[in-house]
Amino acid sequence: MDFYARTDVVIGMRGHAQMIPFGLRRPHILADQSQQADLLLLEDIGHPEWGAEVDDPKLEDKILSFLAKLGGDRSAIHAELAEAQEA
Repeated sequence: MDFYARTDVVIGMRGHAQMIPFGLRRPHILADQSQQADLLLLEDIGHPEWGAEVDDPKLEDKILSFLAKLGGDRSAIHAELAEAQEA
């Protein structure tokens, strides 16, 4: 948890790689949507767009877009995370 608490962004491929940062309100999580549990978590919190398929030919573009959004307005992203946690 100490590690995740110090990160600016997490790009993870398994459940705990997204659940722990989400619980610590770390800005966004890009999870492997091919894992059913990960996809269900993203759907449950109302942000399926925070996920991507590992074999997606546009994965690099999605990651870069994700990072650009993070760099653009951190307060909005933190608000989205807080809202998703409250829900």
